[in-house]
Amino acid sequence: MSRSQTPPQGGTWQPATTVKWHGARPRALTLGGLLDAAAVAAMLAAVLVGFYPVYQGFGFAPAAAGGAVIGLVVAWLATAARLGPLLTAGCTAVLYVLLAAPIALAGTVNGHWLPNGSSLRATVLGAATVWRDFVTASTPVAPFPSLRLVPFIVALATAVLAFSFAWRLNRPAWALLPLGVCLAGVIALGTAQAAWPVAQVAAFGLVALIWLAWRHHKAPVAGLGMEAGGSAAKLRLVRLAGAGAVLAVAAGAVALAGPAVTRAMDRTAVRDAVEPPLDLHQYTSPLVAYHSYVVTGKDEVLFTVLGLPEGGRLRLAVLDAYDGHVYGVGAGQTKGAGTYRRAGSTNISRADGDVSRVTVRVEAAYGTMNHEVVWLPTAGQLTALTFAGSRAVDLQDSFYYDQEAAGAVTPLGLAAGDSYTFEATGVSPVVWNQAAALANTTLVPGVGDLPVPQNVPDQVEALARQLVDQKTDPAERIQALRDYLATGTFSHGENTTASPPGHGAARIQTLLSSDPMVGDDEQYAVAMALMARKLGFSARVVMGFYPDQDNPVAAGQAWQVKGADAHAWVEVLFNGIGWVAIDASPDEDNEQVETPHVESKQENPSIVLPPEDPEKPPVLPPEEMPDDKDTEDEPDDPAARDWAALARLISLIGVPVILLATPFIIIAALKARRRSKRRRDTNLARSVAGGWRELTDYAIDLGVPIKPAATRRENAANLAQRFAAPSVVAVAHRADASVFGPYHLSEAEVTAFWADVATARGELRTGAKRVKRMKAPVALASLRQGRRADRKKEA
Repeated sequence: MSRSQTPPQGGTWQPATTVKWHGARPRALTLGGLLDAAAVAAMLAAVLVGFYPVYQGFGFAPAAAGGAVIGLVVAWLATAARLGPLLTAGCTAVLYVLLAAPIALAGTVNGHWLPNGSSLRATVLGAATVWRDFVTASTPVAPFPSLRLVPFIVALATAVLAFSFAWRLNRPAWALLPLGVCLAGVIALGTAQAAWPVAQVAAFGLVALIWLAWRHHKAPVAGLGMEAGGSAAKLRLVRLAGAGAVLAVAAGAVALAGPAVTRAMDRTAVRDAVEPPLDLHQYTSPLVAYHSYVVTGKDEVLFTVLGLPEGGRLRLAVLDAYDGHVYGVGAGQTKGAGTYRRAGSTNISRADGDVSRVTVRVEAAYGTMNHEVVWLPTAGQLTALTFAGSRAVDLQDSFYYDQEAAGAVTPLGLAAGDSYTFEATGVSPVVWNQAAALANTTLVPGVGDLPVPQNVPDQVEALARQLVDQKTDPAERIQALRDYLATGTFSHGENTTASPPGHGAARIQTLLSSDPMVGDDEQYAVAMALMARKLGFSARVVMGFYPDQDNPVAAGQAWQVKGADAHAWVEVLFNGIGWVAIDASPDEDNEQVETPHVESKQENPSIVLPPEDPEKPPVLPPEEMPDDKDTEDEPDDPAARDWAALARLISLIGVPVILLATPFIIIAALKARRRSKRRRDTNLARSVAGGWRELTDYAIDLGVPIKPAATRRENAANLAQRFAAPSVVAVAHRADASVFGPYHLSEAEVTAFWADVATARGELRTGAKRVKRMKAPVALASLRQGRRADRKKEA
């Protein structure tokens, strides 16, 4: 295009040299780009199928597909609009915040596409925390709605990078890089079981080879011009034939070697090495509150249970770690009890046998009888558990289960009105001296992975070995321990028999050294478990509930569980049978009339002594006493609490916004610094030249290339026609006259010139499309071109 320029005084301008401006059409807008998208989408689908084993189904598909589609749209728009990496990343982040909730967290939004405050918080914070939860949750993870963020984020990030690389880079093979990283990530986040490795590898490899061969075939043949069309066609045919041969060889290799590789593959996932984040040490052992159940709350209704079969027992907690003070859960120490993982509502564990369906409703008294209400009463080996009530969703999301110990925990804590229904096998356990399975059976002790008891009194092992004497049969050794403890006296210490609560080392030593022994389930169960451990048995203590054997619950009748139904028993592991329940306490009718002198000493501050006056609240241990310093942090003024909540909300939203906005603020600051430096240049001619460069830099940021070899007037003619900006031509004339003219410039003339530059810049902005106007202030094009020009000058 050409444009006549205004003639200077006393002369005439010839028409400017014609300058042609061509912008290469983005590949995303071509038919070839459509084929690229199809190939990349096929490879991405082959990779994302790897989530199947961890979900044990296609529950991840909607979230993964949504993330992939959003990534495709972002990459297409960024390619079509020629957005830089920062703007592309910013668009991706914005769309993630807006769309992740309705797509990946569909159950937490108001309406269909409107996210609420909690879902936005889960979206923003989940981007950082969901990975830990994903690898520590028990499989399948489908019941956890929040974990659908993982396939969504993985698909979104991979799609943006893969589609962008395929469309925007000269070497399309770079698109395989994010896909390969995604494949490694899916494997790491999955399970030891692969989905369909042969099919995945075959599909991914064949599509990649065909696509790359086609792109290579369509690429220009270097060194051959238009006159060598025949040679170019022949060379392309040679390329195509070679690609076909490679595909044939690859297909044969996959078909022949794939099954063997799959069988021999030893695959390890992150979840196999990561310990669960739940720390049960922060919760007091429920055995500490046993005395509160059976004494102060013996007539209080804790739960209402329906469906528990005859002989069934509710297990509150399985305790396997003893430290000389408390028998608790060895969380994180072993692969046995204490390995609590997040569990869903179904497929919690795989167990054979008859399945019982039991419903439990929590009553108000449960929270008053125990300092910790995180322990979930269940029975047998759970296969499914579903919460009901107003807190069902939150409780389900905080449900943890230990398959080895068959114990359940909810860190959220149970409250009155909560209810749940579980399905389980083995609800009625094998009980010592009551099960026909033990009759005429040679018992072989099993080996469990349990923590070694610590600070056990020496008298425990000495007495245990004295009791078994020359006995070698495992059943006889266990029976000898039980028979000895059965000679003791059963007492909660309510009447004339002194029986202080607790099960620390001093209390157990007192029990075993007294004649007769005085205690209840708490002391007898711990004593027998410790003696069995010292003899080499795998033994643990179970705290739970079962009805009075003299007054059993009829089938189909609701059982109101009271504090008096609380019990502690021992479980010993035997090969082929499993954990056998042993009631170590003597009969409750075996009470002592005279009161022996027993040292009433509380050796462990975490043991809660029963209050002497029922009217008074129980005395809390020192570490559970409220701290005045802690209460000072919480403002009593409702207005102050509102301001504190507002401050937390602002920080929650403001910090991510600031982080996202920081790159754009830096770019704008660099441009402002560059403009100020040009304007304040003491060399007035150079300041005028800088004003013209400021105008052309703005045009570059609007997406218009500036030809370095063209004159100012040629560039101005192109810009004036493209944006309907006649002032640009006048600015070019004045710049030429000022830089090449024979007279000296004044400061006033330079100021007027920069005012004309501002006017011309406004015309360019008005004539540009809205998207380009919005993107120009933070575009990197002019900054990158300026750095290239500086490097050329230095060279």
